[in-house]
Amino acid sequence: MGNCGVGGVDDEEVQLRGCCKSADGELDKWKAQALSERPGEQGERLVSSFPSDSSACKKEALARLVKSFAHGRQLDVSSFNGSGQCEVRFDEKLTQMTLVPITGQGEWSVPLICVIDAKVDSPPGLGRYSLNASVRLRVGPHSGRGPDTLLLQLGVEEGEAMCLLMRAAARHLQKEAAWERQRAMDDESVATTMIRTVPKLQGPLADLLLNQVKRQVSDLSGKQFEAHAEMAAVLHTHKLRRTEAPVKESGVRLLDFPQDMAPFVCQFLRSEEVLALLPVSRRVHAMAMQQEVWRFFCRRRWGKSANLHLFDHAKDCLRDQNGWFPREFGHSRCLPSFQVRHVKPHDLPGLTMDMRMTHEDLVMVTEAPSTSRGMRKARMLVLDPADASYKDHVEVSESTINCCDMAPGRICIGGDDSKVRLFRRSSGSCHGNGNQSGYCLAESISCNDTVNDLRLVREDAVVALKTIRNRHPAGMDLIHLERPDARRSIAGGCSECGGKFLHALDCFEQSCSLTNVVCTGEHPVTSCFSAMLFDFRRSLPCVLDVPVTENNLGTMLWPLRTGRFPQVYANLLHEGRSSHGEITMVDFRFPSLKPAMHCKLPSPIEDFRCLEGSIYAVCADTNLGRSRLRLHRFSPGACMTECLCTVAEAYDGRGRTSREDLKVFSVCPGGFAIAYGNELALGSLQRPQRWMV
Repeated sequence: MGNCGVGGVDDEEVQLRGCCKSADGELDKWKAQALSERPGEQGERLVSSFPSDSSACKKEALARLVKSFAHGRQLDVSSFNGSGQCEVRFDEKLTQMTLVPITGQGEWSVPLICVIDAKVDSPPGLGRYSLNASVRLRVGPHSGRGPDTLLLQLGVEEGEAMCLLMRAAARHLQKEAAWERQRAMDDESVATTMIRTVPKLQGPLADLLLNQVKRQVSDLSGKQFEAHAEMAAVLHTHKLRRTEAPVKESGVRLLDFPQDMAPFVCQFLRSEEVLALLPVSRRVHAMAMQQEVWRFFCRRRWGKSANLHLFDHAKDCLRDQNGWFPREFGHSRCLPSFQVRHVKPHDLPGLTMDMRMTHEDLVMVTEAPSTSRGMRKARMLVLDPADASYKDHVEVSESTINCCDMAPGRICIGGDDSKVRLFRRSSGSCHGNGNQSGYCLAESISCNDTVNDLRLVREDAVVALKTIRNRHPAGMDLIHLERPDARRSIAGGCSECGGKFLHALDCFEQSCSLTNVVCTGEHPVTSCFSAMLFDFRRSLPCVLDVPVTENNLGTMLWPLRTGRFPQVYANLLHEGRSSHGEITMVDFRFPSLKPAMHCKLPSPIEDFRCLEGSIYAVCADTNLGRSRLRLHRFSPGACMTECLCTVAEAYDGRGRTSREDLKVFSVCPGGFAIAYGNELALGSLQRPQRWMV
């Protein structure tokens, strides 16, 4: 796409004009010298040698050759259509070569503009004998004929001169034709050309940019549209240089385009490329620093979870990685800031069994404890992560709800009553609790055994992990929500799961699919644990089985969490109480007996999650029978562990053992939530305080 300029002339044309003048000036002199001589005149004899550095000899040979072919030469000519003697002539302007057989039939013209290549084929023994050479001309489609190859029998000196002539003439004609073709700016206005050019930009906002241009056609001058088209072309092809020099001789600069168009043009670039624009000039700096540009980059990376409200400028949000890795005004890092609030939900009947958190909802499922007044039903609570206010609360079952999972507009839960329940978001109240927005029960699917864990996958299906008495693994069910009766059941220890018993289940970030479900499996004989990758499109879904605790008998992988594909993380849970926590990582690209990474934390791990490549873990530091809960972060790239905040200074487990005292943790780009006992700690990300690490 050429850069638009004043008067319908662009850079391509200026370059073409210069090339024509510099490369073809000598050819005009050769033609004038040859055609000025008369047919009977005798010139000097052609030189016997043709050295590449002898320009005078080349000019003389070309002039002689042009003169001789302008008045006709009889040569042996071969082509795809036959061979024979022909009279070969050039026209006076050296635009075509005419071949006339001596029989007088089958005359045709070869436009020199169609000559693709010309070279001399020297026969063997040329140095010992006086032999003619063959000039091989490759010609494109012409005069109703297809591509052809012509062989002209000439002497060696004349053959080399002929090749130089044909190549120079063809190049000259091709450039001249490109110069004389009708330009786009001849028949349409600058504004119309801009509207025609903008849709060629490839990007998510091309249509939006086109609409902006159309709305301002009547308000902007042609010069402004020319400059905008120039800016769009340079930015899209990433040819911008750190200079403020004019792009064209006409004086139209890169900066002379509508300021309100800058955000839409910059959105076709990457954030690193927009940063390269900042030191160009004050005008460009002001254009690249507009809030709309950096809001777009944040929304594209984090969606609605972007914490733009924490920053004065959206560029700081992108630099601080949404507030989780803030930086000082240099290269030093700071710790993120949190506001931790402790909430005691009055409807929380007992321990929280599982929890999921997004920027919109915080979903909790509870046990069904027995009290002095009898059994209380297990509940599903939906809270607002910002202030812990209730959005919905549902009494689900008289049995404990063990697990939950979320998808846009849906919540799926499973429990000890061997049922999988699916709730869908509704605009009205579904349970008579007065809430105008909540979740309604859509389906209730019965399973053969207790549901201990489950995942909602994007194929509109549920993968449910089942257990029997005392949480012993029983197998797995694959339930399609549209056809719940046509389920696929995999028994523990069968060949479909590699002969192992499955304990934990998870899916990768941003790719929760039936093609990459991760489980932990226990060997029935050695009790060694493995990380297993399943693809449920196959008859034998287990595609990878990586042993992890083969050398550490008595160690379980719990809990299991997945990060970005293909990394899987699991806590090494030992039989005895350990004084520290240890997380191992398995990379399914490089399965081996030696784990790829070990993350060691100063205290035992209660629960952990993965967020954008980092591990966030809740650790319990026990001292004199009371526990202090802290949130730690491990960054695999830097191999560094840091304590982010203290969640609870003193926590009383009320006589429950460490295995019975369940603590559940969840994290999202907006903050974190930790449920312990009958309490809930809600941490909201705050404006960075910029203190040094």
